[in-house]
Amino acid sequence: MNILFINSFDCSPANSGGVNRVVYLLTRKFMEEYSYRCYLGFFEKQPSGYALAEFSGRIQMNSNFNCEEFESFLVDNSIEIVQINFLKKENLNTIPLIYSIARKHNVKVLYCLHVCPGFETVTYGSSQRLWYSIFHRDNPLIELKRRVITIINPITKPFANLMIRNKYLIPYKNCDKVVLLSSFYTKPYLKIVGLKEENKFTAIGNALTFKEKASIDVINQKKKEVLVVARFDEFSKRISLMLKIWREIEKDPRLDDWSFKLVGNGEAWNFYQHLVKKWNLKRVHFTGHQNPLEHFSSASIFLMTSSAEGWPMTLMEASQMGLPTVAFDSFGALHDIIKDDYNGFIVPNNNIKKFSNVLTHLMLDEKKRKTMAINAVAKSSEFEIDKIVRKWIELFNNL
Repeated sequence: MNILFINSFDCSPANSGGVNRVVYLLTRKFMEEYSYRCYLGFFEKQPSGYALAEFSGRIQMNSNFNCEEFESFLVDNSIEIVQINFLKKENLNTIPLIYSIARKHNVKVLYCLHVCPGFETVTYGSSQRLWYSIFHRDNPLIELKRRVITIINPITKPFANLMIRNKYLIPYKNCDKVVLLSSFYTKPYLKIVGLKEENKFTAIGNALTFKEKASIDVINQKKKEVLVVARFDEFSKRISLMLKIWREIEKDPRLDDWSFKLVGNGEAWNFYQHLVKKWNLKRVHFTGHQNPLEHFSSASIFLMTSSAEGWPMTLMEASQMGLPTVAFDSFGALHDIIKDDYNGFIVPNNNIKKFSNVLTHLMLDEKKRKTMAINAVAKSSEFEIDKIVRKWIELFNNL
């Protein structure tokens, strides 16, 4: 089978970006184990110095779409399936052209959405972040805008959906199948485009990326550490909420032997350091950007407070390394990865008190933690690369 994958960027094994990593992992399996010929179309080159992944062929594209060049590429390489993996507004106008050329040659077109539908309308701007930005001259106008949008979001949400409708309607109309990360995203997608027909959708989650899985020995040797691995972006990750929750944990003398480790870096680094100092938190440790594997191995509990996610790879990695997760119920795919009270806890979104109580309960109950750690590893097996690849093969064969 010959498949053309079209991304925003060229593909590199060195780039940890979500779409890049997913396409790289899948195409290696298709080429090495199924003898597929995988081709790559892309709009932008990787930064200088990034090694590029091997493909059977490449075509660089741009928003000024060259129909003749693209058609020749399809025909010359006997392409059978085109898989579109981008949502960038400036490139959307190429999708109808891709589809019309593909149909002419009986080539099937898949559109893959690698994010949560409507993520553009999710907002989070806090008063704390705004005041910090004003006093420290840290982009106060941006934070003011975020705060205002967050306040008026319940009123403006329907209008916001109208503004992004074409971003979702154009791919929907110009493909044979829409592949979402989770079946929980079908209704949000349909709500945005104003349609009810569901038969064009299918759902395939992402695969595990680590080869390692936590053994019983690793689980038994875990430390009393609570962990977050994330980009330090307050707008999307809301790590200030974790610190607020941890402030309550440090007030409980029963939990004095526990610590909180934050692995990552980003624009909100100084803001989080400020909160730790302001709230006089004693057992919070920042590691900076590191390979998270050893931290997943040693920690006992993983936290997630994101305002929205598509299919968070860190949550998958935490599960396979034996960490039960406590997370806010802010995105649909969470329910595919976490089964409440089995391999983690799903807390109503923004309910900080409930989150703190659930976390305290889990920290105090060692037996429960170990059982959930074992369950987390078992649950993660659903997303092993071979199982995910078989879902793709089945989809390709049924087109």
